[in-house]
Amino acid sequence: MKEKDVLKILEEVIDPELNMNIVELNMIRDIVINDDKISLTFLLTTEGCPLKEELKNNVVQLLKKNGFKEIKINLGTMKNDDLKKISSSLKSEKKEKEKIRNIIAVASGKGGVGKSTVTSNLAVSFKKLGYKVGILDADINGPNIPIMFGIKEKPEAIDEMILPIEKHGIKIVSLGFLMEEESNAILWRGPLISKAITELFEYSLWGEIDFLLVDLPPGTGDETLTVGQSLPLDGVLIVTTPQDVSVLDAKRSAYAFNKLNVKILGVVENMSYFICPENEKEYDIFGSGGGEKISKYLNIPLLGKIPIEIEIRRGGDIGKPVAILNQDLKSSVEFINIAKKIIKVLNVS
Repeated sequence: MKEKDVLKILEEVIDPELNMNIVELNMIRDIVINDDKISLTFLLTTEGCPLKEELKNNVVQLLKKNGFKEIKINLGTMKNDDLKKISSSLKSEKKEKEKIRNIIAVASGKGGVGKSTVTSNLAVSFKKLGYKVGILDADINGPNIPIMFGIKEKPEAIDEMILPIEKHGIKIVSLGFLMEEESNAILWRGPLISKAITELFEYSLWGEIDFLLVDLPPGTGDETLTVGQSLPLDGVLIVTTPQDVSVLDAKRSAYAFNKLNVKILGVVENMSYFICPENEKEYDIFGSGGGEKISKYLNIPLLGKIPIEIEIRRGGDIGKPVAILNQDLKSSVEFINIAKKIIKVLNVS
């Protein structure tokens, strides 16, 4: 067997993050063949590649299958010139093949209304309904999506291209990945934040997805303007809680998106009522009717009312959104229903 035959065989090994085969990525070097013995160098894009053992095992199994009995693989790391070539290929592929069918911003007028909880559980609900989903966590004040999905690692970057981390079948990119520690704050001025959000969107390899949810910071600042003006939004979802102060701020948020000519898909009332786990009675801890008020005032649909359930908090803490943790809970069922309504509003097949 010759070198070209080995390379042909190894084209079957696909890097799942880059969605390209390892020969195409020029990862295989220095092939030496001696009868049923073979040695080669396998260059990784980064020394800490989480898939290195899986990829190495795939190479070994293929070579064994094709008659090699003694296999030596030397692992190495690509140099900058190699990475730039891959980055160039990825940019071309992104331009030619990337397809994001629907981009939805998730917004609120004030913090603490559970916007990230709604984003994460809606993403899971879309996934359960058979759609390909991504999340761009653009909440500079509290990028909590990594916590809610139990993500501790940083995404792999090749030159300037970012490979989203996939968790529970959902592709995730977060401003939180830019923090060295979870507890750190990003102390940037408006223009720098806006630039970071735009670049995270543009330099991430989303591939083909049906729904990209953009978790926005609360309020109507520079970040909101950036997303509304720079990203090709198909609509925005307004999240509120029942009390009047949240309703007032949610109206302001909706007004801002109206000014930006972004379609408001509807309102979600979070923390709508508390379900007592002992007797299943419902208690209006934060009042009632906030979602209905916004719906009538803005003439937009009230897409759903999410109750307060202990499992929602627990799911966020352990990195499993409640829609995964317990699909039979009222909140999980409601998230699925909201996802179905959004699909209908956007006329998605």
